Amino acid sequence: MKMQNLTVIDDLLIAAGGLGLPLSGSIVYGQWATIGRLEGTVGYLSLSLIPACITLLVFGLIVRHQEKTTLRLWALLQHTPDARLSTLLQQSGFTLQDIRRGVRSLNNAGIGHYILNEHADRLYDGRLNARMSLRHECAGCGATTELTVNLQEQDELACSYCLTPFQVDSINRMRHQQRQAIAGEIARHTSSRLMHLAGQESTRKAPRFSMSVLLVLMVLFWPGALFYVIRYLLSRRRHEALY
Repeated sequence: MKMQNLTVIDDLLIAAGGLGLPLSGSIVYGQWATIGRLEGTVGYLSLSLIPACITLLVFGLIVRHQEKTTLRLWALLQHTPDARLSTLLQQSGFTLQDIRRGVRSLNNAGIGHYILNEHADRLYDGRLNARMSLRHECAGCGATTELTVNLQEQDELACSYCLTPFQVDSINRMRHQQRQAIAGEIARHTSSRLMHLAGQESTRKAPRFSMSVLLVLMVLFWPGALFYVIRYLLSRRRHEALY
């Protein structure tokens, strides 16, 4: 199933660097081959743009690599909303830094609410961090106590009347069952949402690219050609927001 991209920053950096580098390089080469030196503002400006374009390309590729890693993590969490961190590190190829960065990016982008608990060795969907109400009968005094417990924390519980500690095995089993039910609902909801987005995306027309327009702009006003290509790439990326 296709997934959304998180940002267009990598597209902007790669498009600007990828188009600006050959344009500025061709101007520098043309002047040097023709008159043996750089001449005028255009020549020196083009020379100064070459390292800037290379820097844009490098940073763009770094951002894209990080984005792809984050999206791989997101795809995994769609099917495993409650994962053991140590197992994830051993079997997925992610580093701890990748997971930290990925969780932060997903939460900041509003795609989900994921909780990384390194102490508990878990990475899970925030919707699993719910509370559950139940009634429990004390084995000591026979009183029935209304309890509200967290589905994640296995805290010690005691009777509010005689302070006898409760046997939490049954409560923990109920916690586990409730977490499993919520996880299943999360997976079904996510699958339905992705199918809906994919259906919407398939009905949209892809943006068209005109080579004749590009050639005219390159001859008459090359910054306009740069803007045209960047605009096309961003439109195409939005059209392929699920990939």
